[in-house]
Amino acid sequence: MLLLKTVVVITLIVYCSSSYSCPGVWEFSLGTSCYKFLNGNYTWVEASVQCRLIGGHLAMITSKEENAFIRGYAVRHQSHYSLYRFWLDGKDDESENHWYWDWNAVPIKFFNWNPGQPDNAGSRQDCLTFFTGGTWDDYMCDGVSHAICETEYVDTNTII
Repeated sequence: MLLLKTVVVITLIVYCSSSYSCPGVWEFSLGTSCYKFLNGNYTWVEASVQCRLIGGHLAMITSKEENAFIRGYAVRHQSHYSLYRFWLDGKDDESENHWYWDWNAVPIKFFNWNPGQPDNAGSRQDCLTFFTGGTWDDYMCDGVSHAICETEYVDTNTII
């Protein structure tokens, strides 16, 4: 009986520690999400397309903890990026200051605006960016930035 319990516990530990893995191109994970930073001069649309080409979408930061986690990664790797801002999935192009995640059309509930933001400067800032320091800014969708992509974990132990 003790042997059977030991086998069950070991099996559960192995399953729980290895049941999720990020697909090949994804760099780091938090919770059930995998992330990848894209280095480049992308407009918001171009960045969104690049994320979708690798199986994800622009990142949707939904909590203070997730924001801090991504900020930490950005700060540790900032020497790799010439620009200091990254596209997120948020937009307010349909109604000013009514921000939503473009991927799923869900209203954004968590914000971490840079002081004085959003300001819709020039009445053209309808896309959401993330500064390396972790604060957010509304920015022109046709401006250029790097991108943060996100996808969900893949359960490698699912039997179909």
